[in-house]
Amino acid sequence: MFYGFLDMRYFFSLYQAGSSSIVIVPEYIAHSPVLRDAIGGERIIAIRKLPHLGHQEPKGRARYFHYLELFLVKVKLWLFTLLVSNKATAYFFNDFSVYLNFVLISALRRRKNQMFWIDAMPWLKTEASPMELVASRGPGFQKYLRVLSRIVGERIIEAQYRPREAKNGDAGAPCQVTAVGYALADPLPEKKIALLSWPEIKQKFGLRDFSPGEKAVLVIETPFDPYWPKVDAQETYARTAAYLDAALEPDAKIHFKLHYSNPDTNHFAGTIVEDRVSLLPHSVPAELYVISYDRVYFFMSSSILAPTQARLFSLSRLIEFEEEKERQRYFSTYNTIFKDHPGHIEMISDE
Repeated sequence: MFYGFLDMRYFFSLYQAGSSSIVIVPEYIAHSPVLRDAIGGERIIAIRKLPHLGHQEPKGRARYFHYLELFLVKVKLWLFTLLVSNKATAYFFNDFSVYLNFVLISALRRRKNQMFWIDAMPWLKTEASPMELVASRGPGFQKYLRVLSRIVGERIIEAQYRPREAKNGDAGAPCQVTAVGYALADPLPEKKIALLSWPEIKQKFGLRDFSPGEKAVLVIETPFDPYWPKVDAQETYARTAAYLDAALEPDAKIHFKLHYSNPDTNHFAGTIVEDRVSLLPHSVPAELYVISYDRVYFFMSSSILAPTQARLFSLSRLIEFEEEKERQRYFSTYNTIFKDHPGHIEMISDE
């Protein structure tokens, strides 16, 4: 099972064309034409509703509805695993706060299936929260962990998702690389794989070409909310539009790659470049576009970590932050992800 488009490169590197393996993914990935063209829709199982694990625990009556939802999802998943041979090998691409993974791992462990975890975010790590921090949450949280563990059938602990070089004091902020959630107390063994490039993946599965077909640059959307709630997105895209309008050739188009969390949102609507913008579907991994354009603009996107011949431009200095602390947190995240980037990223500015 894999959980996001970021995992797809690792999945395609592992998956053998023509395999009879079953692939379990969230619904938004199940409809990706790239995935369906590569392996066929009949091998894909879509999870329509992804249960969310509360942190901290739900209160009052909401707690019991939460437990009921988790239990019903568990029953469905356990029934599904009865159809899986105990000789099958299972691969998981996320070890942090994915309830579906926890339940499937619990069920397959009881069936003695071989299982592995593949690290699709090597710049991050999952580690148990310090005991004193967990104790400070109070008795209600301790009870939530116990109930959650009973439902899953595995001991669940509070965990922190953090940069591998982060210090303990950095944990807890609600952003992509410093988050607090849950993990299995007994994690799966990690399996290292030979990671293919996206051109190699295209050739392996016969994927179609994603070149622009006209003179155009690629702009990749970054969802600021909820990761950076103190960003004025409207003003940020207005500044970005003004910069692009001045910097690009008059006949150059702007192809805006939507994020899967905002499939119908055009942040350039009403800006000076609105008529130059075409929307690219959220259901195609951004990496397939990155390798197909000669100029790529982005705020923060792990898709540009894939090897590419494109010129890369970061729009991060155009972000309108409402608080200085938010700006510092954003660039701390940015530096964590891109500090070891093998290519040159040009940090543009409108000043």
